[in-house]
Amino acid sequence: MPVIPCPNVPLLNVFDYPRIHLLASGELIWTHATTFSQAQGWLPRPSPFLDLTPPFPCGEQRWKDGESSQPTTATRHFNGSSVHLITWDRATDQFTELLYVIGGATIPFDHIGSCSNPAFDPTKIHGIVERMVLNPLASPSESGEWESTPSLDLNHARVNHNAVILLDGSIVVIGGLGWNGTCAWRRWTERLMPEEVVESSSPAAWAFMALQDVPRQYHSVAGLLPDGSVVSAGGANLPQSETDWCKPDHTLEIFKPPYFFNGVRPDIDTTTLTDPAVGHYNYNATFSFSVTLETTVTVDRVALVRPGASTHAFDSSQLYVELRLPTLPSGGGTLTLQPTMPPNGNYAPPGYYLLVVVDSLGRPSAGAWIRLDEA
Repeated sequence: MPVIPCPNVPLLNVFDYPRIHLLASGELIWTHATTFSQAQGWLPRPSPFLDLTPPFPCGEQRWKDGESSQPTTATRHFNGSSVHLITWDRATDQFTELLYVIGGATIPFDHIGSCSNPAFDPTKIHGIVERMVLNPLASPSESGEWESTPSLDLNHARVNHNAVILLDGSIVVIGGLGWNGTCAWRRWTERLMPEEVVESSSPAAWAFMALQDVPRQYHSVAGLLPDGSVVSAGGANLPQSETDWCKPDHTLEIFKPPYFFNGVRPDIDTTTLTDPAVGHYNYNATFSFSVTLETTVTVDRVALVRPGASTHAFDSSQLYVELRLPTLPSGGGTLTLQPTMPPNGNYAPPGYYLLVVVDSLGRPSAGAWIRLDEA
């Protein structure tokens, strides 16, 4: 592919590991929007959007930041995390796009100092969660707003934690540094079931899960495994002095969410799927496969979960996308499902995904690898 010189390519003043997601509209959003003013210090600013719709000529300014119409988070989320989901409503046959920006600090973490530093100000670390709900058919840069809902806030303030989307569409946060009256690691795992996924009448609070054996913070990673468990590894721990940042942890742990302990999960018959080594699934195409459930439950939804690539408390690769399933078989047992793939690559970029079936008790199957691509 030839390289076209573009001396005036639009630039964005990005600070400290930007959290950028590709939206179904074809726009990019930077959820971690902050700028610095010599007069006022660190300030929130509108979440910038970049329109990637062709044509994209050299030098044309497409970053839409600094405009009054752009959504601004209520607080800053330095070294927090954000996740991206797309859900589908059977009653309306409409997709809804969800962004969550989770926890962090109100000033850059390296400005807070270490626990042994008298200037250490852990009160700058918070557990605030903000959400943006979007219509994929509309331009988010014209209609998106950040919502700050106290019921969505974490139980423990955290910075440098990892957020992972699970196979059932819930969100789990792992590790990080927080504050509870002393300089403390956030070793409690917390999990949120977004209301749009579980279809409850109000957002569910974050629930405490299992306690980690090892505290994991800066440079730790966490990622979803095909069976629905989460691997959590590494981290530079024990920040009692500046030199302790050089003491990395070399262990890993496996976290098993509650759906491992809630009875028999659905089982996808992978022999009824196209072999990803020789074929692929096309966008907006209906396909079929078989799944076995307990006879006392029904299918709730089918989704694709994109594999992640975690770094610095953020994973831009992970994505949860529900599939259209207009005809819902009744009862359990062995069923044939006929969902439809996402409309285009903005909803789900080409590549490998875990196909998952979730039953009416919220229990997901193990993920089955498939490949989504153009025809």
